[in-house]
Amino acid sequence: MNKKNGYTLVELLTVLTILAVLIILFVPIITKVYRNINKQLNELDKNALIDGTKSYINNLVNNGYNVVYTTHYDDSCNFVNKTEEKKLASYINNGTELSGYNFTKYAAQNDLYITAEYLVKNGYFDSECIYDDTCNKSSKCKVDRACTLVVHFDSETVKANPNCNSDSCEVYYKLGNYKIDIQDESKCKIK
Repeated sequence: MNKKNGYTLVELLTVLTILAVLIILFVPIITKVYRNINKQLNELDKNALIDGTKSYINNLVNNGYNVVYTTHYDDSCNFVNKTEEKKLASYINNGTELSGYNFTKYAAQNDLYITAEYLVKNGYFDSECIYDDTCNKSSKCKVDRACTLVVHFDSETVKANPNCNSDSCEVYYKLGNYKIDIQDESKCKIK
């Protein structure tokens, strides 16, 4: 009797057909799962960006302390990440520093624009990111430096003198709840 070695052509074709059917069935499912995971990761990072902005705004409004991360390369191109705590008391608008009542009035009347670069440099988002890369090393920044978040405050005016009834009464502004939106989704798309 001859001993049979290997598989017949029909057996091989049957196995290949079964594998092809399985691939056709499972590739769309795997692709969908992969897309969903990427979408969820993007949402987590976007929420981290918004949460960082919330922390910044809360510190700004409450004049709290801000942990500042100084990230750079030293003279030997070694990565350095130092932290320091400093009082945060102002918002920069087109080069003008607004603090105290001027900030409150501005925030009540206008939207605040906060860039990802500012959040990164002040330790509110993406601690591994370095936008000013002097050593030409690849940075791991998650979003474009120009990614901008817009903060809109609910506010009310309060009379300085409650007994004043004319239109020229001096008022001051009281900030309430705020809403944060991403200005340009394409610039804030997570890399």
